[in-house]
Amino acid sequence: MADKGVLGKGTLMFNDNPAPKKPKPRKERKKILFQRVTAEIQIQSSKEVIASRVLLSDLNPKGVGLFVHNPIEKGEKIALVIEQPKHLYVRGEVIWCAPYSLDTKVLMQESFPFRIGIKFIYDSPAEKQTMETYCAELNKKMAA
Repeated sequence: MADKGVLGKGTLMFNDNPAPKKPKPRKERKKILFQRVTAEIQIQSSKEVIASRVLLSDLNPKGVGLFVHNPIEKGEKIALVIEQPKHLYVRGEVIWCAPYSLDTKVLMQESFPFRIGIKFIYDSPAEKQTMETYCAELNKKMAA
């Protein structure tokens, strides 16, 4: 043991044989399902239909993020159709578009170099309620 007078006040001393640390309990990880499905987007101004991909975990009553082959202008009105796991038709507006690059193709087989954000547009409270029900059922199915 070192002399206190030599070390001085505030000096740290280390024990060569510290007590073993107890392992921290593991936290339960939230199960996230990355189910991806094909979706079709119809651009309202041109009536052009383009293929896209969506991660169902990104879908919520306010909107969704989609992967697309070509950029779509912010403000463009669209109609979105998803067939799996259950048919969905909803209208929306592109609120952002950005280049997207992922070196690995873990999430999808083909390359989609752009990602867009869609804000859904509802004509009535009933349409919004239908989407909320759709998302709740989807979340329940993914959590099971």
